[in-house]
Amino acid sequence: MIELSEPQQQALAEHPEVPLEICDPNSSQKFVLIAADQFQQMLRICAPGPLTDDERRAILRGVWQRAAWDDPSMDAYDHIDLGFFQSHCCNKSLRH
Repeated sequence: MIELSEPQQQALAEHPEVPLEICDPNSSQKFVLIAADQFQQMLRICAPGPLTDDERRAILRGVWQRAAWDDPSMDAYDHIDLGFFQSHCCNKSLRH
């Protein structure tokens, strides 16, 4: 497990209601850090089942709004690829 750096800990403490955006300086790829319980909740929502992708997106939008994720910078997640989450839902290494 990778431990958070002091600047990351400080950023999380200053804005606990907003996911922390992290950038890999080598690739410039961006990542979003969320709490493990929130990630597990997202996996359950995105698991294959009776919901359509549009229904899942609507549920996620509601969760994000309640978590104050309705910031304009989070608009990129409106087009999230649910295939990633679906392919990892059955991966026991991601479940607790």
